[in-house]
Amino acid sequence: MIEVLSIGSWFASVDWGHLMIMILAIGAGLFAIVGSIIPALPGPPVGWLGMLLVFLWGGPGMSRGDISLTALIVMGVIMVIVSVLDYVLPVSLTKATGGSKYGSKGAMVGLVIGCFFSVGGFWAGIAAMLVLPFFGALLYEIIWGHKSGKAAAKGAFGSFLGLLSGTGLKLICSCVMLCYII
Repeated sequence: MIEVLSIGSWFASVDWGHLMIMILAIGAGLFAIVGSIIPALPGPPVGWLGMLLVFLWGGPGMSRGDISLTALIVMGVIMVIVSVLDYVLPVSLTKATGGSKYGSKGAMVGLVIGCFFSVGGFWAGIAAMLVLPFFGALLYEIIWGHKSGKAAAKGAFGSFLGLLSGTGLKLICSCVMLCYII
């Protein structure tokens, strides 16, 4: 005979504490991915907190220890390194290509403006977030950095590469943490 669960017995059988922990942990993992792309949002640290939740209270199988202490520590160290590199890479690549602080600011402004184009569709948003940081850096170098076209383009390219590399590292780190959470 097949036993049919009523809604009341289903609600009684759900472990609401673990369900809430998993919703928070997965939300932290998703926020980490978004925070890796949008400036000023602490993506990887929030993703690591999601991993910590799963480590302390259990994951999808609802058993504590779904994430090992070693994995938690290693991802924590990687998260710190990636967070530091996110600040160091744009500055060093901008300076290496002859750019100024204006190029870095312009790339950041271009990225923020590019985020608003994601409303127009996925591919439009991706294209805008790849193209607008370069043009933002170029315009800032020309207008506020008082550079000629070629020097401004070289500095803008360095700013763009720095922003792209830092964002890419944060995105990879956050995706790996979300995989651990799920």
